[in-house]
Amino acid sequence: MEHHEMAEKLVEKCGISYEEAGEVLKEANFDLLDAMIILERRGKLGSSKTNKYSTGLRPDYYVYSKKTAADADNFKEFIGLAWENLCEFMKDILKYQVVISKNGEEKLVFPLLLAIILLCCTVGLCFLIVIITLFNGCSYSIRKSE
Repeated sequence: MEHHEMAEKLVEKCGISYEEAGEVLKEANFDLLDAMIILERRGKLGSSKTNKYSTGLRPDYYVYSKKTAADADNFKEFIGLAWENLCEFMKDILKYQVVISKNGEEKLVFPLLLAIILLCCTVGLCFLIVIITLFNGCSYSIRKSE
């Protein structure tokens, strides 16, 4: 990496001026890590908008993800995490509705969860009803409830 690229990295990561970056790099014999250590000792490392340091990966690759059931250490924790995830999924799915409309007028509105349950219990009957209503000019849509 060339000296001006090192200075740009210091300016970007540490929030200092180009002049300060050049001085610190000269002082650290153009070792980027040593320059950051010097800046940290001087208390100038925390002045940037974001203090993210990387070993080469782009910072937007770091994504926080909460612990899932697959990460559980024991069975009790697995059940607890699986239950939390199921409850969160149910809360999310209850926000959606199935809308059956004909000629732009809503004829029937019901929760998506009910549609999934009905579909699981009576697949053949649901398929028949959908085919008949589609031939009669009805349309189906899913929307997020207000």
